[in-house]
Amino acid sequence: MHARRGSGPIHLLVVLSLLAASAGMLLPAVQKARAANDRVRCAENLGRIGKALHEHETARGSLPKSSYFPNSYWQETTHGGPYVRLLPYLGHEELARKYDLTKDYFDPANAAVVATRVPVFNCPAAPQGLVSGDDWPSAKRYRGAVIDFVAPSGNWAKLGPPDDTGGEAALNGSLGRLPKLAMVTDGLSTTVGVVEQAAGTQHWVRGERVDQGRSARSGATLGSGSMWVMTYSADGLTGLNRSSKSVLPCSINCNNEDGIYAFHTGGANALFMDGSVKFLREGLDGYVLFALVSRAGGEVISPNDF
Repeated sequence: MHARRGSGPIHLLVVLSLLAASAGMLLPAVQKARAANDRVRCAENLGRIGKALHEHETARGSLPKSSYFPNSYWQETTHGGPYVRLLPYLGHEELARKYDLTKDYFDPANAAVVATRVPVFNCPAAPQGLVSGDDWPSAKRYRGAVIDFVAPSGNWAKLGPPDDTGGEAALNGSLGRLPKLAMVTDGLSTTVGVVEQAAGTQHWVRGERVDQGRSARSGATLGSGSMWVMTYSADGLTGLNRSSKSVLPCSINCNNEDGIYAFHTGGANALFMDGSVKFLREGLDGYVLFALVSRAGGEVISPNDF
């Protein structure tokens, strides 16, 4: 009896040690599986957005524009971005009706809608929260639920071919022109429409948060969120100059200020205009990225290029 009592604690310690070792080996596998699942769910959300884009064109004769800003030069009379216009095609008709397109996203009239989280616009891998905005000189403040996807308007630097130096993207609408799938002459399967630009409540550079716990940028919300695609220096700190004659080396997961950025290992998801979702790898050549963004540049891109 005494021998058994003496061996009990030792046996328990051995068992606990084995369990701890097993848990230590199992944890990385669990984390890896969770990351893979988050990436898949993220891609599925983008796929739903792609379906909504196509349904929008079928119903309204055009795609939603990447950005709307009342301006006589651009012949635009309403505010907002593409996301609020996609709500009816994503099962959120009531929320869409509550949004006043005659007012901006930071207007108090749209406060409740902008603060509403719509999960299809988020990537599970990314930090979530509310964007606190004061991105205009007049400090127009708002609180908006972050969206992890943006619709490029085009390429930041004029590096395209002579007839497409602006590198207009698939959802770009300018001078009164409404974007349509027919304008994507580079091919629907090789032209991106929506990309990841995650964690709008925070500022991230090459996997490191750099805003010291304060929101350092204005992220996408239901009423806003487009960008001119940027490439960065290798350290992710310096963005491409507008008048640059060559791209910078970092193209994916460099800086979530004006770049494609995700919380997946090795790259970011992108929705293509044929409705497919593909993974853009880190290290992607910047010229290839710009060609993928351009809807009518005439560049010839192979799936092996990205």
